[in-house]
Amino acid sequence: MKHEKVTFPHMGVSYIPVKVLLESLGLSCVVPPVNNPRTLEKSLVQAPEFMCFPYKLILGNLLYGLDHGAQTIVFGGSRGPCRQEYYNDVLQAALRDMGYSFDYVNLNLSKLWTRENYEAARRAWGVNLRQVLKSLILTVDVLFAVEALYECARRKRCRACDGSAVDVILQHYTDAVGRARGYAAVKGLTRQARRDVQGLPEKDAKDAADLLRVAIVGEIFVTSDAYANLNIERKLGRLGVDITTYMGAAAWVREHLLRKLMPFQKRELAQELAREFWGVDDIGGHGVQTVGNSVLSSRRGFDGIIHLYPLTCMPEIAAQSAFGAIEERYGVPIMTLVVDEMTGEAGFDTRLEAFVDMLASRRRYWATARERGEDPSKRQI
Repeated sequence: MKHEKVTFPHMGVSYIPVKVLLESLGLSCVVPPVNNPRTLEKSLVQAPEFMCFPYKLILGNLLYGLDHGAQTIVFGGSRGPCRQEYYNDVLQAALRDMGYSFDYVNLNLSKLWTRENYEAARRAWGVNLRQVLKSLILTVDVLFAVEALYECARRKRCRACDGSAVDVILQHYTDAVGRARGYAAVKGLTRQARRDVQGLPEKDAKDAADLLRVAIVGEIFVTSDAYANLNIERKLGRLGVDITTYMGAAAWVREHLLRKLMPFQKRELAQELAREFWGVDDIGGHGVQTVGNSVLSSRRGFDGIIHLYPLTCMPEIAAQSAFGAIEERYGVPIMTLVVDEMTGEAGFDTRLEAFVDMLASRRRYWATARERGEDPSKRQI
């Protein structure tokens, strides 16, 4: 096996299981800092102005890795009508034009468990099938443990007496994970962080029962990455909102790895529900999932839905056209927030606060109407 340094881009906290995967294969990782303004300093000079915001962040991550000694880049593209399909070619060309020399391991993210991906790993690092399978099992285990931690954090942030304590625990956790190496160390830190979050004291049960419920839908990178979405989960949690998200690395693995191993394939729920408003199974990216998850959230009685996507993302722009019909049928407000490197945080926060205030006023109105003996809600629960 080659002993070399590898680097890869961020998408939220997906770097934690990816780090476990590569280290369990005997590789040394150069993990870029979590996305921040400095990530964009060099990439914005090279990236086309109207390229997707995720591309600019990914390019910045890879520049950091190469500048800090990485010899190999690990990344992948999906298949289908989305610009992400071209990221591999565009990223390699951009980096080589800037004078960098590197090896590139290209993975098919739409079909995670394929001979194509195994052969790419075998050629790059000389690993055998047994090593890959063992590493993959450990990685999936860590992935779902990290998902459980952050799901617990979303639930606790709006219920804890001091919501900021959740973010303190998560910051200590990510700092420790950055120093840790290997499956056992990362899994132990993840379990301990979840116990710490669960142990935080909560407000009265009555207060928890009055929490607003908001679903976040949209493009996977922006909904997963705290820097890209301006820490929307933290902001909503501190506003007393109980958040549900649908897209992320764990959801991707369930769809593109675990479901693919099942003997009987069944269309995912979001695709089924989207058919109420769309006659196709794919409009690129996660546009269909955005529509389907908006329908699902409406049927489950959420107070509101927030749609997030990066500027110029065509699948999400197409999905947005269904929202009027969804709102009319189910009566659940949907607010769209578009982000890029120029998004002003003050205006973003103002829109969030106004949306939450509107949802709270709306709930009070319905409660008053019911007290008068009316039944204004037509939602399907």
